[in-house]
Amino acid sequence: MTRLLAGSLFLLMAAPAVWAAGDGPNSRVYNDKDFQPPQRYYCVIDPPKSAGTRRPSVCRAEPGRVGGRCRCDNVTGSGTLRLGG
Repeated sequence: MTRLLAGSLFLLMAAPAVWAAGDGPNSRVYNDKDFQPPQRYYCVIDPPKSAGTRRPSVCRAEPGRVGGRCRCDNVTGSGTLRLGG
């Protein structure tokens, strides 16, 4: 019985130290304000006037200079690189 009480007392004394171990300088704290999703680049190709639609073709693109020229697979012509959000 004495051993059981001594063991319980030891656990109660050691538990706060274990809980506080996560508050040290090396612990990682997740903060929503620090999270920034990666920037996404899109290539937007306006259709020619002879096309029956006014909707542009849009595809994902590699990072580059916004406003520069880009190309999409299976689409005729080149487009403008834009930064998506």
